[in-house]
Amino acid sequence: MQISEKVAIALGGNTGDVVSNFRKALKYLSQNGLNINKFSSLYTTPPVNCEPGADDFYNCVVSGCWEGTADDLLNLTQKAELLLGRPAEHSSFESRIIDIDIILFGNKSIKTDRLTVPHTAAQKRLFVLIPLNEIEPLWKFPGIGQTASVLMEKLKKKEPKTFDKINSTAEPKRYKFNY
Repeated sequence: MQISEKVAIALGGNTGDVVSNFRKALKYLSQNGLNINKFSSLYTTPPVNCEPGADDFYNCVVSGCWEGTADDLLNLTQKAELLLGRPAEHSSFESRIIDIDIILFGNKSIKTDRLTVPHTAAQKRLFVLIPLNEIEPLWKFPGIGQTASVLMEKLKKKEPKTFDKINSTAEPKRYKFNY
C-alpha cells in the first residue's frame, strides 16, 4: 500500500475561461485520487516570459494528500491539462489555457527526466510563493530547509530583476476562490 503524501500543486492560466478551467481541473484531480484540503485565493499577475501583449495570468495553489507516486500525480496533472485543451507539445514561453505544476511532494526531493520537486522555479516566483504561503506558510522546501513564508519574504526583498520581471511593489491581486 502506498503511503499518503502531502502535496502542493500550482495552477496558472491566461486564456479562455481560466476560473472555469481551474474548477474543472480541480474536480478532475479530486475525482482521480487527489484529496484537496486547502486552496488559496485566486491571484492575477502580469505574464512572465510570455509573448508580447499576453493577458495577465490567474494563479492559485492547492494542497492535499495523494496516495500514489509523484510520477502518477504528474501523469494525472498532464492528463487534466490535455482534457482542458492544452497541447501535449507546448512552449513554456506562451499563453496557456491551463498549467498545473507539482510544487512540493511531501518532504521529498525528486529529480527525474520528467519531474523535479520542489519545482525548479517555485522559490523564484511570487505568483507561486504568495498563494502557497497563504495556505501552507510553514511547509519547508526540501533541500533548502526554508519555509514558504521565509522564501516569499526573501524574494520580496530582492531586486526586481531577480524574480522573473515581477517587481516587488507589484504584488499579485487577490480574489477569493472556491471550486
